Amino acid sequence: MRQFIILILSLSLFNSNSQEKFNLEDVLKTKRSDLIIMKISTYLSKKSKYGEKADRLNPSQKIFLLIDSLESEINNGGFNQFYFNSSGNFSHETVEALLQIGATKS
Repeated sequence: MRQFIILILSLSLFNSNSQEKFNLEDVLKTKRSDLIIMKISTYLSKKSKYGEKADRLNPSQKIFLLIDSLESEINNGGFNQFYFNSSGNFSHETVEALLQIGATKS
C-alpha cells in the first residue's frame, strides 16, 4: 500500500489537451484517503475515455488505473467479476502494474 501512495503522489495528472484541470494538491488535502483514490480514478477514467484511449495516460497513470480497477472489481464481486468485466481484458497489464509497485503477493 505504501508504494501505491507514493505512486499517487508522483502522478503527473495535468492534461494539457483538455479543458478540465486537475489539481492534485487540492485533491490530496482531502481528509479521507478513499475519496482521494476516487477523485484520481474518476479523473483518469475520464481522461482515458474509460480505458478506450489509454494512450492518453502516462505510465504512472496507467498503473494507477489498472490497479484501482482490479481492487474495485475484486472488492465488489471477486476475481470472477474482474475477469467477466472489461477490466479482465487488461489482466496481463494489471499483473505488470502490480509488479511495478512491488505488490508481488497480489
